[in-house]
Amino acid sequence: MSSRTPGDGAHVVAFEIYGTGVSVIVPRLELVPRVIEQFPRHASRWEPQSDDWVFELVIGDDGQCAIFQDETVVCPPVPLQGALWTLRRELFLHAVHHARNRLVVSAGVVGHEGRAVVLPGPPKVGKTMLVAALARLGAVYYADDWALLDRDGFVHPFPTLLFIKNQGKVSIESLGGVRGDRPIPVGLIASITFRSGARWDPQQRTQANGALMLLRCAYGMDEPHFAMEAARRATTEALVIEGERDDASEVASALLEIVSELPAQAPPPGRSP
Repeated sequence: MSSRTPGDGAHVVAFEIYGTGVSVIVPRLELVPRVIEQFPRHASRWEPQSDDWVFELVIGDDGQCAIFQDETVVCPPVPLQGALWTLRRELFLHAVHHARNRLVVSAGVVGHEGRAVVLPGPPKVGKTMLVAALARLGAVYYADDWALLDRDGFVHPFPTLLFIKNQGKVSIESLGGVRGDRPIPVGLIASITFRSGARWDPQQRTQANGALMLLRCAYGMDEPHFAMEAARRATTEALVIEGERDDASEVASALLEIVSELPAQAPPPGRSP
């Protein structure tokens, strides 16, 4: 939390996301709409609370803008547009690292036949290329690196642009894919690492291994019990595999075939099929 309080003439705007609250101190009324535009996707406006995390936009006499979180400078003085860009990034990262009612995992996710294929792993293991290959084969795009799981272990859509080598950031639609629009249960957890020349020979792991794969790649866990429960429920009826790959298209086809052969899942109480 923060001990910073608004100065004279400052305005406070706040939002809630994933169970955590954030307030932003804005020095001028005319800047409030521009600050609100930086709020993360899925954020809901709410009244500032005493236990909110607090960020502050500060404008110096020279017009340069800095950003504080508590007493920490998260953005040194820069022009306003640069400060707003940094604020957007910091608010998003804060939401990810302090989620309380979502387990946020570094993972690519696609849906196939109503179930999620979750590809947990750190950066630079080839998740994006595999997600793109799966989407080209008809899988539904859910996430590239920010997988959101609720208490029941269902995956929620969080589509972003994909960074493809030699292409830059591209939309899933430009690859011929479509975006998911509803939460789905996990059918397959696949920890797959790219290695040139690797032979596709995945090994089955236990569901406990699958929960650990998710938790090892989780961003912050302000509510450890919630995180562990979400990971446990996500793996209750999931197949868990681990392996290496070379060609993304070949492995994408194999993964979709695996999901197609999985037995049907029953929805948890309170969930529609």
